[in-house]
This record gives sequence, structure tokens and C-alpha cells, in this order.
Amino acid sequence: MKLIIGLGNPGKEYIDSRHNLGWKILDALVDEPLQLNKKFSSEILKTSLAEQPVLVAKPQTYMNNSGSAVVKISQYYKIPTEDIWIVHDDIDLAFGKLRVGQGRSSAGHRGVESIIQSLGTKDFVRFRIGLRPAEKKINTDRYVMEKFSQDEQLALPDIIDRIKQAIQYSLNNPLSEVAGKFN
Repeated sequence: MKLIIGLGNPGKEYIDSRHNLGWKILDALVDEPLQLNKKFSSEILKTSLAEQPVLVAKPQTYMNNSGSAVVKISQYYKIPTEDIWIVHDDIDLAFGKLRVGQGRSSAGHRGVESIIQSLGTKDFVRFRIGLRPAEKKINTDRYVMEKFSQDEQLALPDIIDRIKQAIQYSLNNPLSEVAGKFN
């Protein structure tokens, strides 16, 4: 079973923020609502995608503490690190770009850093979705917490659909093929 984690922040003020892109993708990925499980500090759903069993989760910790929820879920369900998939925004990639990889550093993403610290390894799969704007000088911390621009909102449905396809394709194909097809 794969554990697919979408990163985001709880609270109404963050619902449509760029930093909650991981949650948006998980919401599009499954047809059923996730249920809050306080034991795991997460909303979770056990289901199947592409005819494969998956556990989908949205940690309800803040982004910077995502690792505590990920480790609780993965230990309880005995999910090996290589079967943990993290879906998150990435300010270092151009808006809408996807990079799929495994075993990489956090590159400054605090949610990913929390997961690396909690698991004690970086050997999990990451679906990184670009947020970088065309303009060069931005306050990164503020920018990721802001809502998507009108142009970005228009592009999001196609981006989310492509990421959804990549995740579903990944469930039945080697990551090297996924990267070649969707990166």
C-alpha cells in the first residue's frame, strides 16, 4: 500500500493559498472526503486508485510539523519509506511544472524538512509542483501563503489534472517512466 500525503496548512485562511496545493491535488485525486483522525493528526482515507490500495492523508499539523503526522501514519500502517509519496508545492520550479523524484534533500521546503527529520531519511517519493512566478524578486514566505492569482486559477484545473494522472500512472509503473512522461 502506498501512503500519499498532501502538504498544506489547516485553517480557513489557508484554504486557497499556494502552499496548500498538495491538499488541492489530493482533493481532486479521490472522490470521497477524507475523515479527521486525531490519533494521526490528519485527515485520512483508505481507498484504491488505479486498482491499487492507497492511504491518502492531509496532515492537520502546520506545514512545518508535517513529519510528526507522517511518521505516526507510516509506523501504524507499517508503510516502508519508499512507499511514502509526498505531494507538495515547490517555489524553485516554474509555475505548473512537475518533478517526480526520490531521495532528494528538502531544498529549503520546511514541510519536507520536517518529514526528513521525523523519518530519519529522505528516501521517499516526492511530487513537486512548481509555484515560481515570472517576476524574480518576491518575499517567498509571504508569496506561498497568498491565494493564487486569477491567471493561476485559470491554469490550475489543467495542472491538477496532469498531476493526478502522474500519480495514478505512478501506481502501476516505475518512477523512471513517470519522470520521463510527466516531468
